[in-house]
Amino acid sequence: MQTPPPFEELQLFVFDIAGTTLNHKNEVNACFENTLEAHNIPIDREHLNSIMGYKKRVAIQMALAHQGLDDEDKIVDKIHDEFLAAMNDYYETSSEVEAEEGITEVFEFLRAHDKKIALDTGFSRSTAEIIIHRVGWDAKHYIDAFIGSDEVPQGRPAPHMIHRLMKECGVQDASHVAKTGDTPSDLLEGKEAGVGLNVGVTYGTHSQTELSAYDHDLLIGHPSELIDYLKAH
Repeated sequence: MQTPPPFEELQLFVFDIAGTTLNHKNEVNACFENTLEAHNIPIDREHLNSIMGYKKRVAIQMALAHQGLDDEDKIVDKIHDEFLAAMNDYYETSSEVEAEEGITEVFEFLRAHDKKIALDTGFSRSTAEIIIHRVGWDAKHYIDAFIGSDEVPQGRPAPHMIHRLMKECGVQDASHVAKTGDTPSDLLEGKEAGVGLNVGVTYGTHSQTELSAYDHDLLIGHPSELIDYLKAH
């Protein structure tokens, strides 16, 4: 990968939500497992973790195919609808929903330097809206744009969500974009989009060892490390 551009040239910072900007409590994996178990589908936790970050309907298809099971649309739709309802209920009602420690400081740092901030997610837009409201990012006007994987033809690792956010935020060149996320699909998305700075976080669903196998410019163990990097570059 090319040398990342200096901070002053980066215009748009795109962040994943669960496990990156939203504190990770294994809620997505647990909800995914519970929904599959309700349909008597065997659970392979290692495989499930590897597909976190993908468009959730696609992740369900991948989970079924991994077990050699029928992944016809009717079954996938039913499982997806149940998973979506369970996730929305969790994010609307759970007292555990909170922003990742240190991410507010990152948003405020970027705001102080007139940078655009956007969110993309493997969730649907409706789930993203619930989360943004629950943690107060809408009231604080931190987020310039956000997108759910149900709004594009393909979710991660395809670059469509980043490209849509660039258009919405008025950014023409992907080399002026930074992408940050906690899954291999986040890093693959950043690579496919051609972002200038591709960042993996190791405090979410995947370890440094797991993420280091994918093209990246930076791996961080805490949001504050992103600020440190940007100040130094």
